[in-house]
Amino acid sequence: MTSASVTCSKAAYGGPATGCASRVDAATAAHLWAQNYDGALEDVFDMQDRITESVVGALQPTLRQAEIERTRRKSPASLDAYDYLLRALPHIWANTVTEAPKALTLLEEALRLDPDYAQVHSQMALAYGQIFRSAIGDARETTRSLGLMHARRALAVGGDDSAVLAPAAYMVAIIGQDWAGGRAALDKAVALNSNSAAALMFRSNVLAMLGEAQAAIADAEKALRLSPLDPTSFLPQVGMAIAKFSLGKNEEAANWARKAIENNPRYPISRIMLMAAECRRGNRAEAKLQFRELEAIIPGFGPTTLARMCEVYPPELGRVLLETFRNDEFLTLL
Repeated sequence: MTSASVTCSKAAYGGPATGCASRVDAATAAHLWAQNYDGALEDVFDMQDRITESVVGALQPTLRQAEIERTRRKSPASLDAYDYLLRALPHIWANTVTEAPKALTLLEEALRLDPDYAQVHSQMALAYGQIFRSAIGDARETTRSLGLMHARRALAVGGDDSAVLAPAAYMVAIIGQDWAGGRAALDKAVALNSNSAAALMFRSNVLAMLGEAQAAIADAEKALRLSPLDPTSFLPQVGMAIAKFSLGKNEEAANWARKAIENNPRYPISRIMLMAAECRRGNRAEAKLQFRELEAIIPGFGPTTLARMCEVYPPELGRVLLETFRNDEFLTLL
C-alpha cells in the first residue's frame, strides 16, 4: 500500500489559527487518519511543529510494519541484512524470554552479512537483555556479557544515530548496571533527535527507575504523543507506571501498568509493576493473579525469579519493590 500525507494551516485575520493533518491511501483514496489543531494566531509556527510531529508519529509505525510485511514475502535466499533486521523486530517488540531467541537467530544472519551493522548490534543487546531478566546460573552471566558486548559495539559504530544509541544505552544501564553511562548515552540520543519516540521511551524508563519521576513522566507523555500507534508503546506506559509508583500514586501506577499489559500482555515488567502497586493498595487478589500470569509467561517463574528480576533495577528501587513483595503473604519466600 502506498500512502500520502497532507498538512494545511490557515488563520483568519485577528482570529484563531487552525490546522489539520491527514493521511490517505494513495491507491484507493481511502481516508486513514486525520487530526485537527487549534491555537492562537501567534502560535501558528508552534502549530506547524505539532502537525509535523503528529504526521511523523502516525506514519512511522505503519511504514515500518509495511516494510516488515514486504520481507515476509521475500524468499529467504534473497534476504539481505536489513531484511533480517526487519524480520527480527516483531520478536524484539514482544519483549519476552521466549521470543528473544527467535530474534537472535535472525539478527545473527544479519551480522553474518554485515558485521558492523550498528542497529543490529543494538537490537541484539535488547534481545540478550530480555533473556537476562530471568536467566539463572552461567546463562545469566553469559547473556549479560553478550548483551553488553553488542551494546558497546553499537555505541562504537553507531554513536551518532539516535535509533542505535537508545536501545544500546538502555542495556548499558539495565544489564551493565552503569546507570550514569546509560543515562548519558540516552541524553545524547534525545539531543540527536528530540522527536525520537524510541529515545524518549527508553529514557523515560531509566529516569523513572532512578527516581526522577517528573522528568520520566514528561518523556513518556511526549513519546506517546509522538507515536501513539507504536507497537512498543507499552514501554513509555511502563515508564509512567514506575514513575507514579515512586511518587506513591499507586492507583495511577496500576492504571498505567494495565494499559501497558493491554498493549503487550507478555511483557513481564508491566505485570511486576501492577503487582507492586496492588500490593501497596492491599489488593492481594489482583497481585496474586499477576503472579500467576507471570508463572504462565516465564518458564520456571517463582519468588526467586522475581527477586532476580528486581535486581536489574537501581538499588533503591529494587529494595523498595522487594520490600513491597515481602510484605505480602504469598511472597514470603523472598
